[in-house]
Amino acid sequence: MVKYQSVVFLNGIIGRLDGPYIGRRHDAVILKLSNISEEFSKVFVNSDGTWFAVYGDPGYSNQKFIKTGFRAKNNENENELQFNRVMSSLRVSVEYGFGKI
Repeated sequence: MVKYQSVVFLNGIIGRLDGPYIGRRHDAVILKLSNISEEFSKVFVNSDGTWFAVYGDPGYSNQKFIKTGFRAKNNENENELQFNRVMSSLRVSVEYGFGKI
């Protein structure tokens, strides 16, 4: 098995592609091996201390520079549901990018 990790922009352009990673590795392990989080910490922080984040596959954990959807639970509020709906639709463009490769 071969796996890749990428950052895909909303227009479908792949901004970064890491790999191949051989074997069955969890997304979190590949994230660590790629050192992309360290790069995000250098590029995504504004001078006023605010920062940008990317939306990640559910295989990643929620962290400062990578946000994932809210997990389904009984007390999910409307804002969380709306966030998941919007982000889910955006993930389609990422999957199309992978499909083209």
